[in-house]
Amino acid sequence: MNYYIDFDDTLYNTSLLTHKMLDSIVCSIKEKNNLNYEDLYKECKSVFNRKKIYNIYKVAIYFSDKYNLDVSTIINNLNNIVLDGSNLVFEDAIPF
Repeated sequence: MNYYIDFDDTLYNTSLLTHKMLDSIVCSIKEKNNLNYEDLYKECKSVFNRKKIYNIYKVAIYFSDKYNLDVSTIINNLNNIVLDGSNLVFEDAIPF
């Protein structure tokens, strides 16, 4: 078995992964509430950084509680993003 260490954005587009995951949470909130996307995204990103909630699943729980959403749906969406993560590997990472 091979193990690879990625120091953020070396082999894998980590910032895009983060964006996709935060976007997924925001879209789940927006689906049930008539709120501004940009404001929600800023709030979600702020919680992910400011409140030191670095675990995206805990962020999902935080917002599901705050906006009275089904956390299992949000977590399922996050898991699907991770499962489709091969599209976030940089093209030159494979030959490297």
